[in-house]
Amino acid sequence: MKKRLVLGVAAGICLYAVLLFLLVGAERSVSGAGIQTLGDAFWYSLVTMTTVGYGDIYPVSALGRGIGIGFLLLGVSALASALSAAWLFVQQRLLPRIRRQRIAKHDMYCFADISEGALVLAADLLSREKEISVVFCGVGMDARAAVPLFDPRVSVVPEDPATLMQNMPGNGKRHVFLMQQDSPLRSSVQDALRESGVQVYLCGEAEMEKRNMHIFAPSVCIARDYWQRFPLLQNESQVILIGDGRLARALLDQAILCNARIPFSRTAYDLYGDWADYVLDHLGLTQVFSMDGPCAEHDTLRFHTASWKAGNDVWSHADRVIFAYDEQARNAAEATRLLQYFPFSGVVYGHASYLPEPARIFGSPEMMYTSSMIMHRSLDARARALHAMYCTMCGIKEDWDSLPEFLRDSNRASADHLLTKIRLLLPERDIREIHPDICREAAARWETAEDRDAYRHNEHERWMRFFALHNWRWGMTKNSEQRMHPCMVPYEALPMEERVKDDSAYRQIGLLGAEGEMLP
Repeated sequence: MKKRLVLGVAAGICLYAVLLFLLVGAERSVSGAGIQTLGDAFWYSLVTMTTVGYGDIYPVSALGRGIGIGFLLLGVSALASALSAAWLFVQQRLLPRIRRQRIAKHDMYCFADISEGALVLAADLLSREKEISVVFCGVGMDARAAVPLFDPRVSVVPEDPATLMQNMPGNGKRHVFLMQQDSPLRSSVQDALRESGVQVYLCGEAEMEKRNMHIFAPSVCIARDYWQRFPLLQNESQVILIGDGRLARALLDQAILCNARIPFSRTAYDLYGDWADYVLDHLGLTQVFSMDGPCAEHDTLRFHTASWKAGNDVWSHADRVIFAYDEQARNAAEATRLLQYFPFSGVVYGHASYLPEPARIFGSPEMMYTSSMIMHRSLDARARALHAMYCTMCGIKEDWDSLPEFLRDSNRASADHLLTKIRLLLPERDIREIHPDICREAAARWETAEDRDAYRHNEHERWMRFFALHNWRWGMTKNSEQRMHPCMVPYEALPMEERVKDDSAYRQIGLLGAEGEMLP
């Protein structure tokens, strides 16, 4: 680029010199002409190109006047080029430097696209935090209208996220979001920022998290939000789940983990669709669920290959039905058909943009694309707190950051189950959110509980479900590679010293109430 610029400048100087010599030669041959020397020609060219036009000397020959017109056009072009160069310098060098210095003062959240999810998450971050910078990278002019530039904390830059982060000064926390699974920048951003301190959040379903790379699956975010927003009520005992894609499986996984209410109540799940692969992937669930029909010891999973429309014997007993196909339009159509043609007295839920009343919608972008869901902020804060409390109670030292991802997920599952524990302790209250006052009230109920063994049983059931979902089984000694654990037994077969350990799960509720800052 610099070589081309130098050659261009040299060519311009040569052309200018040639025109000056031609002008002198043309004017000398005309008697009475005012331009006789190179100095005269230079002076005339200067006042012409700058459009001053003193008129003290001027060409009189036809060729001289033609060259004068050339000087005039060159002057206009030179002025335009100078202004353009100045603007490019300001736009490409000066403004980016000023912008980087401004946005580098705070924690920065950088988006690689301008999708609906990106805009919703950006709005959530701006509403929760004051001292931050939100940056949309590589955004074209045609898409800038969608960016809320009226907020001074929001910026639009032409650089891609990796380039911006590599050239960004400051010591604030850096986050990059790729909200679209098929983003063309995915590989380049991962490669460029893998060894950096930048936290990268990638939309995906199957990848393993590594170092600063965090994977968030939309289906998992929707499932977690659903069971938090619509927990099982005390009198609900039968759930119908329709669908067999990613969303339906995520909803069932989350139900298995956070709806453990044994021995207080039992729940039957009727699942419609092609669940053959799911059953093969989770054979360990037979340890904690009945697969044939209701039983006194376990919750029930019943898989139906026939259409849900043929389940007339199920509808009369079900408390809720969830339409969870991956296609929102299909959920809307099927839920509408159910409400129009089937006698059902329970509550209908569907992942759709619109559902007729009284059906309830779940999984909208505003519910799913939040910092709590995408970045696990609330979940991880509680999981970290529970882990720290457990370590203190047991007198062990095990830093959260050194835990294998499996054990982190185990703590997250425990944090997800907190709401269920509190609802079991306070069954007369329809609690939907966790806050310090509720934790203190639940802890007081635990302290006065006469049958603590039932609560211990419940925590063991929750723990068993998490390990069974990952196909752990009983073994004499714990073996992570073989997925064996000596506590993978029914509660009745659990030694008393192991039962008492589960008291810690309920004591932690009181500690959370005492330290409210751990409940974001």
